[in-house]
Amino acid sequence: MKKSLEILFEKSIVLGDVQYTDTQIKSRWVGNPPATVEEIEKTEKRLGLKLPQDYIELVTIANGFPTCSDSVEPSFQKVEEIDFYKNYQWNVIDTWKEMGELEDVVGELEKAIIVAGFEEEQQFLIIPPSNGQQKWKYWKFAMWIPGNEEHKDLKSYFERVIEFLNRQILENER
Repeated sequence: MKKSLEILFEKSIVLGDVQYTDTQIKSRWVGNPPATVEEIEKTEKRLGLKLPQDYIELVTIANGFPTCSDSVEPSFQKVEEIDFYKNYQWNVIDTWKEMGELEDVVGELEKAIIVAGFEEEQQFLIIPPSNGQQKWKYWKFAMWIPGNEEHKDLKSYFERVIEFLNRQILENER
């Protein structure tokens, strides 16, 4: 995970879409300091669940970081700031409920945890296992997508973002 974040941050700095501090540019690291075990445990207790291992690994490397491309990807929150999506975007859930045919999406949104994208056009959600499901789900979610873009895990999401940044860098070089 750390190598993926290093590449992600490096590509973001090279792309130049986002204003980073001189310190971030010099260090090639735009993430916050790591979360402590106590911060993670306190968040798990508040949410009433055990967070997935790859998310814990992420926040123990960088406890949040800004968007890596100008408004296309969400900013990741500090672990102590994450919350259930329904506590933050209940109006979106109500809107989707009114559409009727999107009941499966609504069900997932009602149990999802928003880990990135507070106050942004898109969010990144982690969805706990339920109904016999063994694995967490990972969604980039935005009304303009429309709906959700599912990923296998955080690493595969970051790899996709790195590919996107590489394409943007190449386009800018033309």
